[in-house]
Amino acid sequence: MSELPILFAHANGFPGRAYTHFLEQLAPWKTDFIPVFGMGKYQVKRDWTPLADELIEYVETHHPQGVIALGHSLGAVVSLWAGSQRPELFHRLILLDPPLFGPGFQNLVWLLQMLGLSRRFNPLARQALARKAHFTSIEEAREYWGGKNFFKPFHPQCFEDYLTHGLMPDPEGGYTLRFPAELEARIFSSRMGRGRFHGMRVAADWILAERSVLPASTQARHRKRFSADTFYQMKGGHMFPMESPVETAAMIKKILSSDMDSI
Repeated sequence: MSELPILFAHANGFPGRAYTHFLEQLAPWKTDFIPVFGMGKYQVKRDWTPLADELIEYVETHHPQGVIALGHSLGAVVSLWAGSQRPELFHRLILLDPPLFGPGFQNLVWLLQMLGLSRRFNPLARQALARKAHFTSIEEAREYWGGKNFFKPFHPQCFEDYLTHGLMPDPEGGYTLRFPAELEARIFSSRMGRGRFHGMRVAADWILAERSVLPASTQARHRKRFSADTFYQMKGGHMFPMESPVETAAMIKKILSSDMDSI
């Protein structure tokens, strides 16, 4: 096993610690995670590239020897950006269903931004802003979220991790979202990046969901564009690390074991 740690980058709206049960399944690999993107000096404005800078700074500060980057959704795209900019810091990239949409979608988001309409016409941003953000107790949140179709496929412990780490005490009483709805909406209504990826010099493995957020045509385009990468499929939807944490971790460890055997 490599001495390099796995550095996990989370999805939009899900703090890194909310993946605790999933990350525990990666043992004996050492793991670390980004707590919450975009909460400090690296602010999302027009696109996600500041978050790649945040990831790079985290690696330089905490793991100067380099890491294996593991990212889910937002975190997968951010990891891909970071790996293209600073390949010497990343031994390998493992990308869990990255929402890397095509130029048509990106141009539409850009146009809506220019017109000041991105939040109004982006359903994910609207949903984030409408999200219930305050609960009197963890039990209230458990009952409320447990009835949502989004959370029903979650592994029970992953759901409990989200309750524990997706909320934090509100100074005025009760509990509030650890990942602010305003930040989540800002990310959803922003472009994924500007310009093109640099020539990729970091090996990457893409694990796409059976019900991926990416249409088949976009997946085919990525397979051609990133022809040196390896593509896999995992049963379930976009949140498969939370739905099937044991199976997802087993696939990742198999990929990494094969990678170590080839060195």
